[in-house]
Amino acid sequence: MKTILIAVVSLDGFITCGDTEGTMFASADDQDFFKKALAQFDCSIMGRVTFESAKSFILTNLTLSRKRLVLTRRPETYLKEGIAGKLEFTGLSPKKAIAQLKADGYQNCAVLGGSEIYTDMINNNLIDEFWITVESQLFGKGKPLFNGSSKIDLHLKTMERIGEDTVLLKYKPIQN
Repeated sequence: MKTILIAVVSLDGFITCGDTEGTMFASADDQDFFKKALAQFDCSIMGRVTFESAKSFILTNLTLSRKRLVLTRRPETYLKEGIAGKLEFTGLSPKKAIAQLKADGYQNCAVLGGSEIYTDMINNNLIDEFWITVESQLFGKGKPLFNGSSKIDLHLKTMERIGEDTVLLKYKPIQN
């Protein structure tokens, strides 16, 4: 199974603007790219905070063509919101969740955040590509894309201007 980390970041590398959860800072260009990109995936993984910050969008856009898996320490809290095959909540680790999705026959997984999920998956070498939109904003503080202690080398595959001030970078990890 191919796993693609998709994120929008400020120029200084933050996925949130200060303490404000979510990607409200993302440009319309990034939002258009994101919607089109998601159509390429048959499943996606995100953490609880990411789900909560995008909940209304997620719930109004559920389809059988993409399973959404939310990783949370308390999946029982979301029993009423889960819809088998569309929106599921689990206490599995990212590594076990990916293994389960692969065993279930999924082929392409979008990893949608947040920082804790990204860090765990990067540290466990579970990411095949990084699709990073860089917005022309500086926040000074916020949640970083990656909060790990290891150095990860990447190879730039493509760079595309998706808006007047917005760039999409696609990287592949270099396995050492």
